[in-house]
Amino acid sequence: MGPKHTIWLSYKTAQKLMRRACPHLKAQKSEGLLPGVDIYIGRTGPEGLILICENDWADGCGRIKLTIKDGTGSGTITQYFCPDTLARDFELEARRRGGEP
Repeated sequence: MGPKHTIWLSYKTAQKLMRRACPHLKAQKSEGLLPGVDIYIGRTGPEGLILICENDWADGCGRIKLTIKDGTGSGTITQYFCPDTLARDFELEARRRGGEP
């Protein structure tokens, strides 16, 4: 059972956030997802970076989650953004790194 209310993530917003990390990236929406789940994925190449932009469907934190992974899967960066201003939420990132929800 998912959260009671999730934010909506449009293609345009996901593309804007993903292009901050990789300017020439083209996002694609994942297919076959449950209603209310918005996930966009972009790749820089077969062995390059993988960027995943998703709404708060998993935890209902009210933020957009951007995950940047390297092609080998050994490194991951997770960033959270306010859906209204697209400003990065450093406080939430620090809490998540510290093990808090």
